[in-house]
Amino acid sequence: MKQLALILMLLASSLSALSQQPPAHEIRLIDATVELMRDQQANAIDRYLDKVLSPAARQPREEMVDALNAARHAIGTGEFGLTVEKTPLGVALIFARDERETQLDMALDTTGLLKLSLADSQGGMEAAVRRHVRALEGSHLMPDALDVFEREHFSEQYLSETTREERRSLIDRLREIAASAGGAMIVQAGNEYQLTLQTREKEFLVAFSLEPEAPFAISALSITGTQAETMSLSWETLPQTFDQLAEEGFTGVVRVLREGQVVLDKAYGMANPAQGFPMKTDTIFGIGSTPIDFTVAGIFHLVETGRLALDDSIAMHLPGVPQDKAAMTLRHILNGQSGLPDFHDVPTDWEADLAWIDRSEALRRILSQPLMFVPGQGRAHSHSAYGLAAAVIEMVSGMDYFEFMSEQFFRPAGMNRTGMYGEHGGYALSEFAVGNSELGVGLPNIPPNWGPTSWLVMGSGGMWSTVDDLRKFYDYVGNGGGLSGQFADHFSGARLVVGGSQRGFHIVEVQRDPGTWAMFIINQDGRGPRVRMLTRALEELVEGTGS
Repeated sequence: MKQLALILMLLASSLSALSQQPPAHEIRLIDATVELMRDQQANAIDRYLDKVLSPAARQPREEMVDALNAARHAIGTGEFGLTVEKTPLGVALIFARDERETQLDMALDTTGLLKLSLADSQGGMEAAVRRHVRALEGSHLMPDALDVFEREHFSEQYLSETTREERRSLIDRLREIAASAGGAMIVQAGNEYQLTLQTREKEFLVAFSLEPEAPFAISALSITGTQAETMSLSWETLPQTFDQLAEEGFTGVVRVLREGQVVLDKAYGMANPAQGFPMKTDTIFGIGSTPIDFTVAGIFHLVETGRLALDDSIAMHLPGVPQDKAAMTLRHILNGQSGLPDFHDVPTDWEADLAWIDRSEALRRILSQPLMFVPGQGRAHSHSAYGLAAAVIEMVSGMDYFEFMSEQFFRPAGMNRTGMYGEHGGYALSEFAVGNSELGVGLPNIPPNWGPTSWLVMGSGGMWSTVDDLRKFYDYVGNGGGLSGQFADHFSGARLVVGGSQRGFHIVEVQRDPGTWAMFIINQDGRGPRVRMLTRALEELVEGTGS
């Protein structure tokens, strides 16, 4: 009776979170699921499924058994809390125990359970890897990094097999490396994940393994360093160097200027090998995070026209800003001092960039995230912050983000080959480069086939363009087009921009001044050592420290 009373208490407290009393069939399913999580008998899952399955269920029974076994393992034995959330297809049951949450997403009809999936707070293996990588890359931003890793990332096995001093030494070294790292990539090698952190002089391999079951905590961690390979470039031999790279498999478009004179403007390889379409200098690519610059320019324009100020609190322009973020300003966002995490995707999103959410859902997610630090008292890059900036642009201008950018910048600059995901802009298939990636989406893997730009990336991604169009943008805003004074100077000075997409696109732009710069976009994964060497060498050449 005591156990039943506890279950009823948990149900009563959790169901109150729903906007209305759930239907009887939902209550029956929730009740049965809670009982299952308490019942550790071997045949409990089979009895549960016999009881709750809908005749219309099509998910293989073994998949359901695996998910329920993993959920019971993750929750463990003992007391737990329960929250119930309504979802479009049914309900989500979120079990909380020992500061960990395990979520079961359940689709149902009036006759019972149709489908279920495990999405613990780490979101399964893939999301757990993503969560661990973000912590490893951002360890230098955590004042209490060791405590965080011991509490949220390391497994009990790893904690028992290492001393605290060993762990402290490893995390201190990691923080030092992460603080100076300018690039990172993650690959899987068997059961091990390898995160490469790149500094100017060295490359560090952060290798980690995970436990095979939820919550997929880190069971092993090591750091090794190697001297970074180098590449030498000169202005005189630059065309020959890229010809050689093309023979080795480089595919993309390159444009380089020196003191206002074109040194190189050439396309290499195939835009669409399957269809036999060659690369052209005006071929269209996915452009990764480059739209951040569009968003920055949009905020600058609204400041110049007197419709907002950089030191405005975001609460002046956005609804529902909680107290912990009320002091966050637009200046904090543009300076990387918002304190917001980098992204706002959740484990139930089918893809971290492409899953559709609208502006209101993005604002809800971003504004409900815990801050990494008080706004203005730290520095960390955040794509989510630029999502807020994009929302401010729409709220203040009263225009759709893309239409605002088109009116203020794209059309005046003559940018005719720039658009949003899910749209082809009237261009034929042959005009688009196909991303070369195992993680591609659509046939072929091009931005028009990725669905409409989601507010997961609005303001920081979700667009396609060309080398020529991007340089039109920078030349326009850096030379008094739409912006002036310090705001134009922001785009005309020295900078290095590296971005890309896991769907097989990569972009690099390095500029010393408006007359000396280099840009290339490729339809390949740009995280490999060859592209990283090329990027460093171009940076040295353009900045004047190379040959």
